[in-house]
Amino acid sequence: MGILQMLMSGGATGTYSDEEIRTLGTAIGNMTRDGGITAAFDGTTTGDYQVSARLDGSNGCLGAWIGKNFGEEVNIRKVTLYRPDGNGSSGSNCFPGSGSGDSDLQYSDDGSSWTTAKTQVSTSAKSYLISDNGADVSKQYWRVLFVGDVNGGSVRECAFSMDTDPPGSVEFDGSGDYLTVPSSSDLTFGTGDFTVEMWVYANNFTNRGTFYDSRGSASLTGMVIGHESSTGKLKVYMNPAGGEDQIVESTDFSTGSWYHVAVTCDSTTVRLFVNGVLKDTGTGRNLSNTEAVNIGYKTYTSSGYDYLDGFISNVRVLKGTALYTSNFTVPTSALTNVTNTKLLCCQSSNSATIAAVTPGTIVATGAVASSDDPF
Repeated sequence: MGILQMLMSGGATGTYSDEEIRTLGTAIGNMTRDGGITAAFDGTTTGDYQVSARLDGSNGCLGAWIGKNFGEEVNIRKVTLYRPDGNGSSGSNCFPGSGSGDSDLQYSDDGSSWTTAKTQVSTSAKSYLISDNGADVSKQYWRVLFVGDVNGGSVRECAFSMDTDPPGSVEFDGSGDYLTVPSSSDLTFGTGDFTVEMWVYANNFTNRGTFYDSRGSASLTGMVIGHESSTGKLKVYMNPAGGEDQIVESTDFSTGSWYHVAVTCDSTTVRLFVNGVLKDTGTGRNLSNTEAVNIGYKTYTSSGYDYLDGFISNVRVLKGTALYTSNFTVPTSALTNVTNTKLLCCQSSNSATIAAVTPGTIVATGAVASSDDPF
């Protein structure tokens, strides 16, 4: 086990691996007895409590903490703590000792004011895991605070596992880039409730830019979301025949900024939200088609919509749920897999096609991942 384990694949649904080791930043904490704080981060795989980090004092591990200044913002997904091999008695180990104390995984912007991401109940195992931290945030300082076990203790090694794929988006160049999600009943809404949401950043309004199009190549049945050329007005069409089936629209969209755009259908009421504010309502249509979905370009070949020049991040599609029916606070971190999520993509800074949820393999035509994101 190395000093820092890495979460090798992107998003909140990746798998952990011990194969890539990355060391950065400096160890911090108040566990200074014997081997000192550095002993907990030196990659040691053997040794007893005499070469481990300990908190000196009659209260043992109560109030002890061990952590790291990573020197940059990182998203820690789990922590594994290791007790000394040479002494397994309860009174010599911070977790759990002979007490019943827990441990808090915490983060900080400045190393002095801490917020708890997750509290872990102590166990009797020699290795002690705090997983799925409960806070999808990137911070420079992370630590484990021992909030119980007053009987003394030590830590041989502390391994932080981080998300190596920070939030990102997909970049579209306006002249040939798009993503294709394969046809699936998961993306066929019929007359049911649904939610389609994403963050969009437009570089310009030269084209009539497409965000999302679920129509067939020769079929008008489906939904298209995009912006107009020149004005940038947001429009949502459903089963558009001759352009008359415009359902909702908004002028609150400009170049050079990220916008959260959400379209929901609750019964027959369609709503358009921009940055959490309800902008327009309309009456829905029967979206009974089962076709591939394009992101960043039209699917209906005769459509006036064209390539998007800009970025799209955190596309999430829910079938069976109208997630927003009134004004709401826009999320400040990457979207997650909630009930009825059928598509969750465009979140990675490393891959344009990786997805936390998808009905099939996403194909990128020209489009590439970007580290730009709305958070």
